[in-house]
Amino acid sequence: MATTLKQLVAPQYLTATPDVFYTTSTGVVTLLRRLTFHNSDVDTQTVSIWIVPSSGTADDSNLILDAKAVGADQTYTFPDIESHVMKSGDTFVVQASAATSIMMILSGTEIS
Repeated sequence: MATTLKQLVAPQYLTATPDVFYTTSTGVVTLLRRLTFHNSDVDTQTVSIWIVPSSGTADDSNLILDAKAVGADQTYTFPDIESHVMKSGDTFVVQASAATSIMMILSGTEIS
């Protein structure tokens, strides 16, 4: 069994529609560790997160953060992300209230 600590999502801006930012590879289990958002906008923006099962869609059944407000020029580290487990084919889907306002970075452990 191999364990790899890695940056799952390099720093990048979120979109204003639900978008897949990470997919767990076949034969891998991913343990999420650290998720940080930074709002570079002059207004408060919101973030929503889904952990979607393989072949599923982002909906209320897999929503883990619903419209969390991130203040203008503020950074938010989401403490409840730690130890969420993603199986092969699961996707990490995120949406911001405005495109190119919130930067995200995600790290975790891949186990294969």
